[in-house]
Amino acid sequence: MKKIGILFGQEHSFPPAFVERVNQKMGGKDIVAEFVKIDKVIQGEPCGYDVVIDRISQDVPFYRAWLKNAALTGTAVVNNPFWWSADEKFFNNALATKIGVAVPRTVLLPSNQPPHFSSRSQAAAGKTFIGCTTRTNFFALTTRPASW
Repeated sequence: MKKIGILFGQEHSFPPAFVERVNQKMGGKDIVAEFVKIDKVIQGEPCGYDVVIDRISQDVPFYRAWLKNAALTGTAVVNNPFWWSADEKFFNNALATKIGVAVPRTVLLPSNQPPHFSSRSQAAAGKTFIGCTTRTNFFALTTRPASW
């Protein structure tokens, strides 16, 4: 039997409706949907889901790591956790230059528009957002070093 999991935060409408609808349509035969349950994560081991729908990892780094491990072990992940790697690559390139590794020169430029956060999501999270948190709020420009 195929298992679909939905990973979410404080959302109360879509996830339960999704699980209910999938299970209603499938009648418990070939596919079952449920809320994701995470007991422990063992590097390189499957998570037990064939598909995971991610609705929270943008806010929780642990879930991004869990989803990357799940994808690595064969789970199809809806809402790719790897796009967050853009800022990690910038840091990794910066680190490489400090230890003498030849990498392309990269410049990180801020967007000309501020991030668009709804006041509702800020209030729900109970925190103030500083900086850019989405991939559309910065650009990375890379050039080849003259030594290449």
